[in-house]
Amino acid sequence: VFVKDAYLKWKNVFSGSDLIFGIQPPPAYEISEAAWGYRSLEKTIMDLRGIVSSRDQGISLHGKLVSDGMVNYWIMVANNSGNSPETDNYKRYYAHIHVKPSANLQATVYADLADRADFNDAYHSGSTLSNSAITTALFVGYSEPFAYNLGVEAFLQSTSNALKDTSSKSYSSRSALGISIFGSYNLMPELAVVARYDNYTPSTESKGKDPVKVTSNVANNNLARNYIIAGLSYKADKNVYIIPNIVYETYEAPKSRTAPDASVTARLTLHYIFL
Repeated sequence: VFVKDAYLKWKNVFSGSDLIFGIQPPPAYEISEAAWGYRSLEKTIMDLRGIVSSRDQGISLHGKLVSDGMVNYWIMVANNSGNSPETDNYKRYYAHIHVKPSANLQATVYADLADRADFNDAYHSGSTLSNSAITTALFVGYSEPFAYNLGVEAFLQSTSNALKDTSSKSYSSRSALGISIFGSYNLMPELAVVARYDNYTPSTESKGKDPVKVTSNVANNNLARNYIIAGLSYKADKNVYIIPNIVYETYEAPKSRTAPDASVTARLTLHYIFL
């Protein structure tokens, strides 16, 4: 049995704030996903690249920092196990600030700490190393209802001792970097143009892409890629959307080799909203 959401919400546990316990979305990209508005085409970048799971089991508190809702907060402590049962004693600590200075403009600043067990240092007997990760992200979105929508989301995740340099017999941190730019424009009430560009770099460190310093599999997995979506969204009925779209992806060249051929995929997405 797969359980996506299962939580209890205590509304107004104190003025302007709700307390939630159970399997729930973390505060990583709920705002940006709603602003993107096309989950039917693709997940947002942190979800797509596995930076933060779309669900976690824990306890969260979110609400207003000012009474008019212009500044809001969201904090959470959870298992960092997604929808799976807990398997260790380590937790993930999330927080974000959501600012909405006007009805059209909004921004979020996000950070989390994923606490993980230390692991044995393969090059120094009896020594252990940290493997915890810190993720930070920023989102800015602007929309004009029934006209157009624009958004930019970027993240940086640093994982301690995630790169094992087999040539120097040492470990170093790995930083993953991603940026997503997306938007839509209504040509008419029933028809919109949708586009998105992502750049994702699993390791900003050059050694992470060098098969001399790390294994070939690790080097290949750390190569950057560009991901582009373009399509037309037709609103056939109140809750029915037909979206022909194209996905184009390019890949960074491995060291001293040519880049893999770009991939092009034509798709027809049918999206129905259950009410």
